[in-house]
Amino acid sequence: MMNVLERFFSELSAKKKCLFLLDYDGTLAPLLADRSQAFPYEGVKERLQDLSDYKNYRMVIISGRSLEDLERFLKSIDPRLELWGSHGLEHLNQSGQRKCEPIDPSIQEGLQKALEACLLYCPSQRCEIKPFGIAFHWRGIDEKAREKIKQVILPDWEKITQAYPLHIYQFDGGLELKPRDRNKGDVVKELLQNTPSDVPVVYMGDDQTDEDAFKVLGERGLKVLVRKEFRPTLADVHLVPPEELLTFFDRCKSMA
Repeated sequence: MMNVLERFFSELSAKKKCLFLLDYDGTLAPLLADRSQAFPYEGVKERLQDLSDYKNYRMVIISGRSLEDLERFLKSIDPRLELWGSHGLEHLNQSGQRKCEPIDPSIQEGLQKALEACLLYCPSQRCEIKPFGIAFHWRGIDEKAREKIKQVILPDWEKITQAYPLHIYQFDGGLELKPRDRNKGDVVKELLQNTPSDVPVVYMGDDQTDEDAFKVLGERGLKVLVRKEFRPTLADVHLVPPEELLTFFDRCKSMA
C-alpha cells in the first residue's frame, strides 16, 4: 500500500502544481539562542528559489516572527515569497502589498503589562517585543534556571490573560503572549478557501504553534513535522532537517 508521502508525490507529479505552507524557525532554519542569526539551513534558500521559479508552485511562509524579521532572512529570493508574520496578523503578498491587522488598545495595554512582568525576572535580551506579542526566550538557559523563571512569569501572565483578550503559547524555546483570536490555523483556513480543491497542499512545521495548522489542514493536504527529534503530533510524516528537508524539496522540484 502506498504511504501518505508517496501518495502526495504521486498527486504532485500528476497535477504539476502545489501550495507550500512553511513555518520558519525550526523548519527552514535552525533554532538558535541568538534568534537574529537564525538564517536558513545551508541549501534551503536555493531550494526555495528554485521552487518559487515555477508559476504553479505557490510558496507561503507562516511564522510567529514579524514581517521585518522574515524579510531580512528571505529578501534575496525573487520572485518574492508570500509572507505571513505574527501568526497571521501581518501579511506581505508577492506583489509587495502589506496588510497589518489593527491592534486593540486593550491588547496593547495587556502586552505592556506582560513586558513589565517579564523584565522583572529575566534579562532584557530574553524579552522580545513583537508587533502583536511579547515572548520570553529560554533557549540557552539551563533547565533549573528556566523553570525558576517560568514559575514567576507564568502566574503574572495568567492574570493578564484573565483581564485581556490574550493567550499564552509555549513554543520550542520559550513562551509567548499574543492575541487569542489568531493563529496559524486561521491563515491556513484562509489560504485553503482561495485554493482550488484539486491543488495539492503541504504544511511543514516543527512546534506546538504548527499543530493549529495541522488540525485545520486535516485530510486536505500533507502534514509534515520537521524537527530533529520526533514528538506527538497531528502530522502525517516526520522529516529530520536539513538533509531530509532538502531531499523533500528536491523531489518537489523534479515533479514541477
